[in-house]
Amino acid sequence: MQPREGAEQPATPPRARFAPGELRAVLQRYPLGAVHALRELIGGAPQSPKAVARTDAGTVVIKRRVGQGGREALEVTSRVQARAAEQGVPTPVVVRPIGQMNFVLVMGEHAYEVAGFVPGQAYRGDPRAAAAAGAALAKLHRIDLPHRERAALPTRDRATEDRVMAALDAMAHSNPALTGVAFELAAAWVWAEESMAAAGAPTGPIGVVHGDFHGGNTLYNGSTLAGVIDFDRAAVANQLDELASAAVWFSLESIGLSGQLRLPQEGSLRAFLRAYIVAAELTATNVGSLPARMTRTLVEHAAASTPAQRSTEMLARVAAVARWIRAHADETVRATLPVSR
Repeated sequence: MQPREGAEQPATPPRARFAPGELRAVLQRYPLGAVHALRELIGGAPQSPKAVARTDAGTVVIKRRVGQGGREALEVTSRVQARAAEQGVPTPVVVRPIGQMNFVLVMGEHAYEVAGFVPGQAYRGDPRAAAAAGAALAKLHRIDLPHRERAALPTRDRATEDRVMAALDAMAHSNPALTGVAFELAAAWVWAEESMAAAGAPTGPIGVVHGDFHGGNTLYNGSTLAGVIDFDRAAVANQLDELASAAVWFSLESIGLSGQLRLPQEGSLRAFLRAYIVAAELTATNVGSLPARMTRTLVEHAAASTPAQRSTEMLARVAAVARWIRAHADETVRATLPVSR
């Protein structure tokens, strides 16, 4: 996807790297024995370097942690991952440093996390894989943290109508070619809000969320879920909004808006939602709100996109997906309601 010609583009942040000797100094603080092989991984957040080490105790991933809320919040996100495993979600086992009760190791100005390496393949849109992810998300949403740990997590609120509309208005004024699609996205937002109000949809449960639950953060052996990874954005937020956001991305086979968005795959979308609905025992009212929440997710992401991501083509794809969700809203709800209560 090419940015609009003449637009000023933000500089891409340089990818952080481990300093010489940094990895071995970190690994010496863990009960892993000898290190036999060590290599850096390229991928994920550029400010959070990762590496894989083969040790006497097995293969592990080392991550230099960054995040909101300070080091206490970093520790709690690691605890969320450990609690997810207790709920039956396949996740890498987080290793505690020698002599510590905490999961996060602090050395100098940096914080680190070491966890078991999970081999697996990327999500490819298989409905059975989507169903496994939906069931795992429902289990993750059952996590109940002690008050102090919950308070340490960042809270995330959904975008307000004023903020979304202001962003879409600015988008249209910055580039006349975007006026039509910005108007369509604004109309999609209004439809979503009015649909939820007319149905009397509740705000939704506020609880622990993964914060970045999409196909790129799940690994598979065939259609079996091998691991849910990258809990760095765990937070306290609306769980139905995370469900709706995840349903969008698992049905599109695209991470974020910069990918080649296609219309949703009905099989994967329904499988993901049905598995979550069964496991979480969602009410009919909550299920009925999901198409509107999915539409809202798309518009929020489009409104928050950077000039480098923005193009008429990308926004037109987003609008097309929003139209598809609206057109198939009743059908999607009917397909998942029989297994909800």
